Amino acid sequence: MFAWRFSSERGKGLIGMLLVVIIISVVMNLYLKSLTNDNTEDGMTKIAPKKTIEKARSAGAVAEISNLKSAIEVYKIDHEGKLPSSLDELVAGNYASEASVTDDYGDKYLYDPSTGNIHQ
Repeated sequence: MFAWRFSSERGKGLIGMLLVVIIISVVMNLYLKSLTNDNTEDGMTKIAPKKTIEKARSAGAVAEISNLKSAIEVYKIDHEGKLPSSLDELVAGNYASEASVTDDYGDKYLYDPSTGNIHQ
């Protein structure tokens, strides 16, 4: 029914396809290496441009500040309207984690205990 042919032509299609895949992978590897910046301050390789990284950090900071404002509101409810004297007081009372009171650079957010405002 099916005739199997054993000839020297049989493996050439597979070898050609493997060569194309290897060439494409080498080109993609070179392209991705050209996008990376190995000289970052934290030593990690990043593919995204610096502007994109800064936008992501800024968005993360906005989210953290919003969470801290919520933690301050819960603190005020629990302490009859009194604002915390510092962000460390929120951490000590388990209203916020130690990591949430610092930005991505390791600096603490600025907190004004008289108004309850938080700044980056």
